[in-house]
Amino acid sequence: DEYAAREKENIELQRQWITNLPDIWHRGVGQILVAVEAIDLREDLPKVRCPVQVISAEQDRIFPPPEGEILAAAVQSGRYTLVPGAGHNLVVENPQRLAEILVDFFSRQSVRPGGFF
Repeated sequence: DEYAAREKENIELQRQWITNLPDIWHRGVGQILVAVEAIDLREDLPKVRCPVQVISAEQDRIFPPPEGEILAAAVQSGRYTLVPGAGHNLVVENPQRLAEILVDFFSRQSVRPGGFF
């Protein structure tokens, strides 16, 4: 993808850094991923009352866009935005676009004492 081609050297440095982390780090991350995978909060999503902005990156293989669409549709005030050409590391790959989406989202919210709405 576009980001991987542009950042090939940095990605390799990160890969080397992660490879050299102690085994305990890798085991810990593995345990966290197992725990997160076991959590299913789908039935609670309709109870979310505050506005939610879901942002998907078109080339994200870890949390693909259809998952983001489902999440945004499951909450009462969900809003979905797809960022073309980006992968899972959106905050690094396209920080400007991410900031634009968030500024737009938050600028549309009104907060009253006691919360949203």
